Amino acid sequence: METAQKVITAVGGIIAIIGLSWILNGAFDFFSGRKNNDPNRQDQGMSSMISGGALAVLAVSVAAAIVAAMGNIKF
Repeated sequence: METAQKVITAVGGIIAIIGLSWILNGAFDFFSGRKNNDPNRQDQGMSSMISGGALAVLAVSVAAAIVAAMGNIKF
């Protein structure tokens, strides 16, 4: 059971890292669009930052909830 919990925690962490990289990539797009006065690129960057942040938060939360639920299983 402990091994499964560690794997789920690791997968949640990896998905959170992917979400954080989306935030960074979105920031580059947003500021590049702002510099070049390109509103489409600014919107894409902002959307990417919001989606990445949501993915990072949700991945950690869902992984923690799964691990907590697994900890409640008694045999």
